[in-house]
Amino acid sequence: MAVFFYPAFPYRAYAGMTDEDVLDMAAYLLSLDPISYSAPEPEIPGWLVRWTVAGWNKLADITQPSLEQFDDELVARGAYVARSLGHCGECHTPRNGLGIPDLNREYAGAEIGDEVIEAIDAAALKEWTTNNFDIFLLLGLKPEGEFVGGDMNEVVEHNTSKLTDEDRDALAAFFTRHQSEEG
Repeated sequence: MAVFFYPAFPYRAYAGMTDEDVLDMAAYLLSLDPISYSAPEPEIPGWLVRWTVAGWNKLADITQPSLEQFDDELVARGAYVARSLGHCGECHTPRNGLGIPDLNREYAGAEIGDEVIEAIDAAALKEWTTNNFDIFLLLGLKPEGEFVGGDMNEVVEHNTSKLTDEDRDALAAFFTRHQSEEG
Protein backbone atom coordinates (compact mmCIF):
# COMPACT_ATOMS: atom_id res chain seq x y z
CA MET A 1 0.00 0.00 0.00
CA ALA A 2 1.37 3.39 -0.99
CA VAL A 3 1.63 6.11 1.63
CA PHE A 4 1.22 9.67 0.43
CA PHE A 5 2.72 12.37 2.61
CA TYR A 6 1.13 15.76 3.11
CA PRO A 7 3.30 18.43 1.49
CA ALA A 8 4.30 20.08 4.78
CA PHE A 9 7.83 18.67 4.70
CA PRO A 10 9.46 19.99 1.51
CA TYR A 11 9.87 16.52 0.00
CA ARG A 12 9.31 17.81 -3.53
CA ALA A 13 12.34 20.11 -3.14
CA TYR A 14 14.46 17.31 -1.73
CA ALA A 15 13.56 15.16 -4.76
CA GLY A 16 16.32 16.95 -6.66
CA MET A 17 19.05 15.77 -4.28
CA THR A 18 21.79 13.44 -5.43
CA ASP A 19 21.80 9.90 -4.07
CA GLU A 20 25.08 10.64 -2.29
CA ASP A 21 23.62 13.66 -0.48
CA VAL A 22 20.53 11.66 0.53
CA LEU A 23 22.71 8.91 1.97
CA ASP A 24 24.92 11.46 3.76
CA MET A 25 21.85 13.12 5.27
CA ALA A 26 20.46 9.75 6.37
CA ALA A 27 23.80 8.78 7.93
CA TYR A 28 23.89 12.06 9.84
CA LEU A 29 20.32 11.64 11.13
CA LEU A 30 21.05 8.06 12.18
CA SER A 31 24.09 9.29 14.12
CA LEU A 32 21.91 11.46 16.38
CA ASP A 33 20.52 10.28 19.68
CA PRO A 34 16.84 9.40 19.33
CA ILE A 35 14.24 11.63 20.93
CA SER A 36 10.61 11.06 21.79
CA TYR A 37 8.27 13.39 19.92
CA SER A 38 4.67 13.21 18.81
CA ALA A 39 3.91 15.41 15.85
CA PRO A 40 0.68 17.40 16.07
CA GLU A 41 -2.16 16.44 13.76
CA PRO A 42 -1.90 18.36 10.47
CA GLU A 43 -4.19 21.32 9.94
CA ILE A 44 -5.43 20.72 6.41
CA PRO A 45 -8.49 21.45 4.31
CA GLY A 46 -11.22 18.83 4.59
CA TRP A 47 -10.87 17.73 0.96
CA LEU A 48 -7.18 16.91 1.41
CA VAL A 49 -7.04 13.31 2.51
CA ARG A 50 -3.99 11.13 1.99
CA TRP A 51 -5.19 9.53 -1.26
CA THR A 52 -5.81 12.97 -2.84
CA VAL A 53 -2.14 13.81 -2.30
CA ALA A 54 -1.31 11.39 -5.13
CA GLY A 55 -3.38 13.58 -7.46
CA TRP A 56 -1.83 16.74 -6.01
CA ASN A 57 1.66 15.39 -6.73
CA LYS A 58 0.67 14.43 -10.29
CA LEU A 59 -0.85 17.89 -10.86
CA ALA A 60 2.31 19.52 -9.46
CA ASP A 61 4.43 17.37 -11.78
CA ILE A 62 2.53 18.33 -14.94
CA THR A 63 2.22 22.04 -14.11
CA GLN A 64 5.86 22.67 -13.16
CA PRO A 65 8.15 24.07 -15.86
CA SER A 66 11.56 22.53 -16.37
CA LEU A 67 14.08 24.48 -14.34
CA GLU A 68 17.05 25.96 -16.13
CA GLN A 69 20.32 24.03 -16.05
CA PHE A 70 23.60 25.94 -15.92
CA ASP A 71 26.95 25.52 -17.67
CA ASP A 72 28.80 27.59 -15.08
CA GLU A 73 29.80 25.06 -12.39
CA LEU A 74 29.58 27.56 -9.52
CA VAL A 75 26.13 28.82 -10.54
CA ALA A 76 24.95 25.22 -11.07
CA ARG A 77 26.12 24.31 -7.55
CA GLY A 78 24.32 27.37 -6.18
CA ALA A 79 21.11 26.39 -7.98
CA TYR A 80 21.36 22.88 -6.52
CA VAL A 81 21.96 24.17 -2.99
CA ALA A 82 19.13 26.75 -3.28
CA ARG A 83 16.58 24.48 -4.94
CA SER A 84 17.27 21.08 -3.38
CA LEU A 85 19.31 21.26 -0.19
CA GLY A 86 18.25 24.69 1.04
CA HIS A 87 14.78 24.57 -0.57
CA CYS A 88 14.77 28.40 -0.59
CA GLY A 89 11.76 28.46 -2.91
CA GLU A 90 9.57 26.78 -0.29
CA CYS A 91 9.21 30.19 1.37
CA HIS A 92 10.36 32.65 -1.30
CA THR A 93 8.28 31.37 -4.25
CA PRO A 94 4.55 32.15 -4.49
CA ARG A 95 2.07 29.28 -4.67
CA ASN A 96 -1.16 28.79 -6.56
CA GLY A 97 -4.52 28.10 -4.92
CA LEU A 98 -3.62 24.43 -4.46
CA GLY A 99 -0.34 25.22 -2.74
CA ILE A 100 1.83 24.27 -5.72
CA PRO A 101 4.86 26.56 -6.15
CA ASP A 102 4.61 28.88 -9.16
CA LEU A 103 8.06 28.21 -10.58
CA ASN A 104 7.44 30.71 -13.37
CA ARG A 105 7.88 33.28 -10.56
CA GLU A 106 10.64 31.45 -8.71
CA TYR A 107 11.90 33.47 -5.70
CA ALA A 108 9.47 36.35 -6.38
CA GLY A 109 8.38 36.45 -2.73
CA ALA A 110 5.30 34.96 -1.15
CA GLU A 111 2.81 35.16 1.66
CA ILE A 112 2.71 32.47 4.32
CA GLY A 113 -0.22 33.07 6.61
CA ASP A 114 0.03 36.72 7.64
CA GLU A 115 3.75 36.92 6.92
CA VAL A 116 5.10 38.49 3.72
CA ILE A 117 8.28 36.73 2.58
CA GLU A 118 10.70 38.95 0.69
CA ALA A 119 11.55 38.33 -2.93
CA ILE A 120 15.06 37.13 -3.72
CA ASP A 121 14.71 37.27 -7.50
CA ALA A 122 16.56 39.42 -10.05
CA ALA A 123 14.53 42.56 -9.35
CA ALA A 124 14.96 42.29 -5.57
CA LEU A 125 18.70 41.63 -5.77
CA LYS A 126 19.48 44.13 -8.54
CA GLU A 127 21.78 46.20 -6.30
CA TRP A 128 23.36 43.23 -4.46
CA THR A 129 26.90 42.09 -5.15
CA THR A 130 28.16 38.55 -4.67
CA ASN A 131 29.98 39.80 -1.55
CA ASN A 132 26.72 41.35 -0.20
CA PHE A 133 24.95 38.02 -0.58
CA ASP A 134 27.80 36.07 0.99
CA ILE A 135 27.77 38.37 4.05
CA PHE A 136 23.99 38.07 4.20
CA LEU A 137 24.20 34.27 4.31
CA LEU A 138 26.93 34.38 6.95
CA LEU A 139 25.64 37.14 9.25
CA GLY A 140 22.14 38.06 8.06
CA LEU A 141 23.33 41.58 7.20
CA LYS A 142 21.66 43.24 4.19
CA PRO A 143 23.59 45.69 1.96
CA GLU A 144 21.73 48.69 3.43
CA GLY A 145 22.99 47.75 6.91
CA GLU A 146 19.83 46.13 8.30
CA PHE A 147 19.84 42.66 9.78
CA VAL A 148 17.32 40.11 8.64
CA GLY A 149 14.42 39.43 10.98
CA GLY A 150 11.64 36.94 11.49
CA ASP A 151 12.08 33.31 10.56
CA MET A 152 14.95 34.16 8.21
CA ASN A 153 17.03 35.08 11.26
CA GLU A 154 16.73 31.44 12.38
CA VAL A 155 17.65 30.24 8.88
CA VAL A 156 20.82 32.33 8.92
CA GLU A 157 21.75 31.44 12.49
CA HIS A 158 21.17 27.70 12.25
CA ASN A 159 21.75 27.02 8.55
CA THR A 160 23.33 29.43 6.09
CA SER A 161 25.96 30.68 8.56
CA LYS A 162 27.17 27.09 8.85
CA LEU A 163 27.61 26.53 5.12
CA THR A 164 31.07 26.00 3.72
CA ASP A 165 32.69 29.00 2.05
CA GLU A 166 32.31 27.15 -1.25
CA ASP A 167 28.55 26.64 -0.84
CA ARG A 168 28.00 30.25 0.26
CA ASP A 169 29.98 31.40 -2.78
CA ALA A 170 27.87 29.13 -4.99
CA LEU A 171 24.59 30.48 -3.58
CA ALA A 172 25.86 34.03 -3.98
CA ALA A 173 26.81 33.30 -7.60
CA PHE A 174 23.41 31.77 -8.35
CA PHE A 175 21.37 34.53 -6.76
CA THR A 176 23.44 37.54 -7.86
CA ARG A 177 25.26 36.54 -11.05
CA HIS A 178 22.60 34.37 -12.64
CA GLN A 179 19.64 36.38 -11.42
CA SER A 180 21.15 39.63 -12.70
CA GLU A 181 21.53 38.04 -16.14
CA GLU A 182 17.84 37.09 -16.02
CA GLY A 183 16.65 40.54 -14.92
